[in-house]
Amino acid sequence: MHFDHKQALSIKNGQPGIFVYFNFKFDEVHIVSGFATGTIKVWAIANGEWTRTLIGHQKEVGILSLFGSKLASGAEDQTIRVWDIETSQCLHLFEGHTGAICALQLSKTHVVSGSTDSTVKMWSLESDSCIRTLHGHNGTVFCLQFDSRFLCTGSSDSTVIVWDFETGKKLKTLKGHHHAVVCLQFDGLKLVTGSADKTIKVWDLKTGYCLYSLLQHTGSIWNLTFNASQIISSSFDTSVLVWDFGCQNNNIQVN
Repeated sequence: MHFDHKQALSIKNGQPGIFVYFNFKFDEVHIVSGFATGTIKVWAIANGEWTRTLIGHQKEVGILSLFGSKLASGAEDQTIRVWDIETSQCLHLFEGHTGAICALQLSKTHVVSGSTDSTVKMWSLESDSCIRTLHGHNGTVFCLQFDSRFLCTGSSDSTVIVWDFETGKKLKTLKGHHHAVVCLQFDGLKLVTGSADKTIKVWDLKTGYCLYSLLQHTGSIWNLTFNASQIISSSFDTSVLVWDFGCQNNNIQVN
């Protein structure tokens, strides 16, 4: 459905006086957003209507992750909650971090979280407990992604760590960025990272070798996504860039 300007404003102002900056997610059915009050609001994609409010966090909700009808939320209150967004029920409450939650991913069986306490925690939905705490970063863990084989984490210490998801073993540490790594994505072959140093780097996931550095942004990278042929990146320089994997020019540094 197309949301016109009036509808977009109604979504933005779903909670009076509180504005959403970056902490929202959407899928084919829902838009969800977190607020400074600790609440989470859910809208229906079909008509743009606000359908429910999830109440539980005590401080600002800074990160969200959707998986089907389930939502994981992380907040400055140092907790992670997993919700059924169809019923508004909180299914799991995970406590253990000693800093705000900054990175989060939910799957069918696990939640993985990163925090200002420099740790990464792996939580089991089956046992309702923390099954592993990973130590390796020396700063806030800002971003992460996992699949059945790998977990990749990026930090304010300017590094990316690739872990074995099953064992929690550190496989490699990727160094090359000069400031915080704030976003990342990987597939079976490549890892793409964005940093506050204004660059995007493309890595060979198997070897850890940096293949390219993308240099055109003039502000910190905020977010990125990619497929087999393109990278799309957004930045605090107010631009969104589309990069062609197959094209090399003056804005691509080959390492």
